[in-house]
Amino acid sequence: MLASGERYVDEGPKNWELFSQHVGRYLFARPYVAGRVVLDAACGTGYGTAMLAEQAKIVVGIDSCREAITYSIRHHRRPNVRCLLMNCGELGLRANSFDAVISFETLEHLHDMKSFLQEVRRVLKPAGTLLISTPNRPLYAVYNKGKRNTYHCMELDEREFRALLGEYFTVETVWGQRHFAPRDLPLMQSFADQTVPTGPDGLIRRVLRVALRTCLSELVRSRFLVAAQIWANKCSIGEVPPSHGVYMIALVKKPVS
Repeated sequence: MLASGERYVDEGPKNWELFSQHVGRYLFARPYVAGRVVLDAACGTGYGTAMLAEQAKIVVGIDSCREAITYSIRHHRRPNVRCLLMNCGELGLRANSFDAVISFETLEHLHDMKSFLQEVRRVLKPAGTLLISTPNRPLYAVYNKGKRNTYHCMELDEREFRALLGEYFTVETVWGQRHFAPRDLPLMQSFADQTVPTGPDGLIRRVLRVALRTCLSELVRSRFLVAAQIWANKCSIGEVPPSHGVYMIALVKKPVS
C-alpha cells in the first residue's frame, strides 16, 4: 500500500517531482499552524505531520491506513505529535478542539466529501482555519497524460471546489500549485482537449533543476535545499492562479456563528 505511488514515502529513493509537490504543501502550511493545536487529516506516512510539529503546539495526525500510521509512529515520533488510526468521515474527536486543520490531497479519495467537511467544521474552533488541497480536474488529466487515477473517487475543477467549500466555510483564498511551462506542451498537448495554460519556467529554474538532480546528494537536497527543490520543479504555491495549477490549495475559515 505504501509503495503504490499514491502515498508519498520519505524514506529511501525519492521521486523528486512527488517530493516537490507534497513537501511543498506542508512547507507552505507551517506559518498557518505556528503555536496552534492542529489536525493533519489523512496524514499518510507522517512526514508532513512532523514538519507541522516544528511550528505547531500540538499536531494530531489521522489516517485510515493502519500501515501508514504504523510507519508514521515508527519514523516520525515527536513529543508534540499523536498519530491515530481514524476515518476522515467519522472523526472521533471533540467538537471545537482544533485551531487549524490541514488536509492535503484527501477530498478526491472520498465517496462522501460533504461528510468529511462537516466533520472538519465540527472539530474546528470558531474562526478556525482549514488549509486543503485537491487536484484541478482539467489540468490534472493532462498532467496524468489522460490516465484515470484509480485511487480517486471524484475530482473537482476550481468552480466546484470553491462552491463545495463555501457550503461550510468562508473561502478566503485559493492558490494554484504545479504549473505547465511552455516547454512541457509538446509532450502534453496531445492529451488535452483544450488550451493548456502555462506558468513561468525561466532559464535559472531549468539550470537549478538539473543541478539539483545531477550534482548534489539526496541528503543535501532533502534537508538543506527543500525550498529550492520545490521552486525548481515549478511546485511553489501561488505562482499561478488556481485555474492554471495542476493542484488547488484553499484557505478557509469556520464562521464564528
